[in-house]
Amino acid sequence: MKWVNALCHTVSYHVVNIVYRRMLCLQEVRATAKTDVRCNVVESFTVQETIDHIFHTYENTVGTAALKPYDTSEYVLKLTGFKDYLIDPNRRVVNYQYVRDCLVTKKMLRLSVVHKATLLTTPSHKRIVSMRSSGRSIAVFDPADNNVLTSEENVVENTAPTVSLIAKSCAIKEPLRFCVHRVINSPSYTSTLKRTSHEMNIEKLPLLYSNVYIRVELYDGGQRLEDPIETIDTKLKTQTLQPNCSWTVNEYIALWNEPVWYRTKMKIRDIPRTARLVLTLWGVKKEATGKPSSNADDRERICSTAVNIFDVDGLLLQGDVYNQLLSNVHTLRVGPVQHTVDMAKPYIHVAFNQFPTDVQFQLSDGFDVDNNASEKDDEDETPAVSSLTIEKKGWLKKLGVQGSLSKWRKRWFVLKSSTGSLVYGESVNATTTKEIPLKQATVLICDSLNETYTTFAVNKGTRREQKTWGFKLKPFGTSRVYMMVADTKQDREEWMAAIRAVAFEASDNQNEFKELDDVFLSQRNSTVSMSMVSTMDISTSSSSSDDSKKFGDISESSSAPGSSIAAVLEEVKTLIETDPLVKLNRLQKTVLWTNRHLFTQSFRALPRILSCVNWNSQQDVYEVLALLQQWAPPLHPAEYLVLLDVEFSNEHVRKFVVDKLGEMADTSFSYFIPQLVQAIKYETYHSSPLALHLIERGLRNPNQIGFDLFWALKVEADNERFRERYGTILNSFIDVSSSRMRDVLYVQSNLFSPTGAFEEICQYVKQLKAQRKTLDEIRQEMRLKLEALNQTLPPSYQLPIDPRVEVGKLIVSKCKVMGSAKLPLYLVFENSEAGGDPIVVIFKSGDDVRQDSLTLQLIRVMDELWRERGLELAMEPYKCVATGPMTGILQVVLNSITTADIHKRIGTLGAFDDTSFTNWITANNQDKKSLKAAIDLFRRSCAGYCVATCVLGIGDRHNDNIMLTHSGRYFHIDFGHFLGHVKYQFGIKREKTPFVFTPEMAHVMGQQGSEEFGKFVATCGEAFNIVRRHVHFLVTLFLLMIPADMPELRSRDDINHLVEVCVLSLSDEDAAKSFEAAIDFCLGNRFKRWDNTLHIVAHKYL
Repeated sequence: MKWVNALCHTVSYHVVNIVYRRMLCLQEVRATAKTDVRCNVVESFTVQETIDHIFHTYENTVGTAALKPYDTSEYVLKLTGFKDYLIDPNRRVVNYQYVRDCLVTKKMLRLSVVHKATLLTTPSHKRIVSMRSSGRSIAVFDPADNNVLTSEENVVENTAPTVSLIAKSCAIKEPLRFCVHRVINSPSYTSTLKRTSHEMNIEKLPLLYSNVYIRVELYDGGQRLEDPIETIDTKLKTQTLQPNCSWTVNEYIALWNEPVWYRTKMKIRDIPRTARLVLTLWGVKKEATGKPSSNADDRERICSTAVNIFDVDGLLLQGDVYNQLLSNVHTLRVGPVQHTVDMAKPYIHVAFNQFPTDVQFQLSDGFDVDNNASEKDDEDETPAVSSLTIEKKGWLKKLGVQGSLSKWRKRWFVLKSSTGSLVYGESVNATTTKEIPLKQATVLICDSLNETYTTFAVNKGTRREQKTWGFKLKPFGTSRVYMMVADTKQDREEWMAAIRAVAFEASDNQNEFKELDDVFLSQRNSTVSMSMVSTMDISTSSSSSDDSKKFGDISESSSAPGSSIAAVLEEVKTLIETDPLVKLNRLQKTVLWTNRHLFTQSFRALPRILSCVNWNSQQDVYEVLALLQQWAPPLHPAEYLVLLDVEFSNEHVRKFVVDKLGEMADTSFSYFIPQLVQAIKYETYHSSPLALHLIERGLRNPNQIGFDLFWALKVEADNERFRERYGTILNSFIDVSSSRMRDVLYVQSNLFSPTGAFEEICQYVKQLKAQRKTLDEIRQEMRLKLEALNQTLPPSYQLPIDPRVEVGKLIVSKCKVMGSAKLPLYLVFENSEAGGDPIVVIFKSGDDVRQDSLTLQLIRVMDELWRERGLELAMEPYKCVATGPMTGILQVVLNSITTADIHKRIGTLGAFDDTSFTNWITANNQDKKSLKAAIDLFRRSCAGYCVATCVLGIGDRHNDNIMLTHSGRYFHIDFGHFLGHVKYQFGIKREKTPFVFTPEMAHVMGQQGSEEFGKFVATCGEAFNIVRRHVHFLVTLFLLMIPADMPELRSRDDINHLVEVCVLSLSDEDAAKSFEAAIDFCLGNRFKRWDNTLHIVAHKYL
């Protein structure tokens, strides 16, 4: 019995059989030290009441050591094993997230009582963060904060030059002039991007044409402001190598010997501050006549660059400019502009017109907000929009004259407002086209034409299921019906709305359209009425779920003339609520802008209103900035992130968003660091309010924000396209960090970065595998490497996965190499705090874990949204941090097992055993109370993951990617495929159901018809409807991650899955019923059980 007693007190509480737990009176948390105490805490207790209760319980416990005189108000609570504190004495302990997690998952809460004196660090100093660009600096004051870990003063002075005479841009009525002189080191190849889900390579192809020209385009917020300008062409010449030249590849030079000065159509006074010129070097085929070919197929893009028209200080670009040219795989319409030039790489020399003095950007001259007046020029006054011409062109598929008997053929369609027709041809530059008259035409949705197909989205083993969206067009006075399909639902909506608008304009209602045009232009060209804005009925309360309250009474309040315009406004209202991805056409934007004051109570309408603004018009800009401050707030403060998307480049709008995000608590703010770091790519300058705010928050709270920010910036700094910007920001952040934080970041980087120690060990392990070493031999060699590494580790430091935890040496005997394809390392670290559990992580090399990290973030956000509505689903997604483009670290969930292992305990056909999960949960929870709690935990967590995986379109859901904890919590791992990307094996789709819900899962809840199963269905319906109410927010989080260029998230179209699954057109009741039907469908489909069985067999015998 002594051996049993010793063994049970040595191993983890969770692996001891319930019989011995009771026999030996084992406790999950053992209070064995003289200063340990075990007690019950009431949910209503504040932090101070909990401290008082702990001291009281300790003093009344037999055998405890005597205490010296103390004051409980001088103590705070600390989460045992974490550098995380419960400081606010008046806050209820249950309001802390970690405490709530323990309560929801029935996990024992472990707290330490520490004196406040132990929290005091060296007082922080006032400091200035400075990021330099183009010889100037912008500084932000970082207020002193006790949470800033710092020990030295670091002040950088603002050295921006002072200029005595500066002209104003709004006074310059001439266009921007420029001249292209030469391109140096032009490459002898073009580049093509080749990528899979695991790697990305660039293939170089030799140039086809020797003649080149420069295309110059003026962009703002990703939108081209005017037609492109093309220089005359010139011939590439072989470059003469200098004696000390560092390159060996044959580069070329392009010279324009006779300078030609080009000019923009826009005048300098009308150019937005955030505008840029994009200069692209194109190769072109020379015709027999000596002229360059006009055929698009006879041109090739070689390299590109961009320059900001105004620099970070708002000064106009003047004189000679040298800019680095980047590979043609990069687009420069948005994103950072290069400021440094490597003379050994391709660069361009351009000259801009020179003024007698510096020119400072200023939107207008003489605008007086108080007097509601501005000085207007008496000449050259260009209206903001000349007309309401609808523009739309793109690819559609159409059936021939024989209708359904014909084949679908891809055609290029162009909508022409001038002729009131729809023109199509076989190609973009087709000489032969056909025309469909649109006057009084009818266009209708036709879902019977919809078809489903799959594409090789990433590789042949992964496909994306897509759907075409059909509609019919019937011209007036003919029996012919044109049947067409678009690639996305949003594209169909846009085409149908544009066709209706042109048909309306070309019909007898043209007078009504003209009247709307006049109303619109009169509002555009009039001065801003601040009195009208100030007297509007503005409410700062949260947006109501009642659409009528949000939008007002459109039928009575609309200033647009006629019932047809009211119909357009009603259509716009519906689109705003039901489809966050659809783009409005010009007529819809006109109607929306004209009626903008009806939408001030709907935050969802705000991005749409901003997309209508003509940012070249001072009236528009001043009015919308005034409205911005008075707009109703969103349901969730993080929804302001939508205004950081690419199309909102105005610096005042982005500063407004940063101010609003500054009001968020650190815990909430930390959830959205990935999106905020990506949004930096859309900033015009390296130094921006967003970047400076991120640095400030990272300094204030290193544990919650600082370390995550460091790794998010470092991963982006590895990308050649963004290295200059993120490297600048990263260096600024490190420079102003405390010495303690810099030391920890240095250790983390040396261990986990793509050039770190663990990456070297991974590569060594892969070499041993290639030499056909056994797994045991590989493990021994790996442990020798880890032993050597242990000698270099400091006694205490933090891991990227959870900076709240301090670790020490590696427990080498418990480390191993995992058997999956990429041979990840299973690493176990000592907890540097006595009594803390060891920290177990997995280091991956060769996998892009950013997609896993994004998926886990979205699951965490969903869990928070559910908790806000009182729905506790115990999701507890594990933590994952990308430390490089192809490296990352993942948290290991202890006391858990894959469902494949549960199935294998029964045998090869274990996946067909309905009782497998029930028996396993019962074996680990043998008393009635713990079993009941485990079943309840399984039901809630299962409901959460069913909804989350369905909405996010998670693929590759076999039984090795689903796990169960001993306490009954159900969760998913390995999110390599999402948004409808699914796995195919031998041409067979492995995902036949929208999510995984099999009979063994239903059996835990008592099968269909039981009370527990009914609770599960109701919980799923409620959780699904909560997600539907926040689908615009979730779409925003995806949209901001598009520039990360993940394999399965590259464009807006990839996000369609989320919008389609949420069926926003349904009521809550109907949506809940649809999800219940999906549950029944999953239960009735036996394919998943066969797939799980085959997976077991494949990993056992193959």
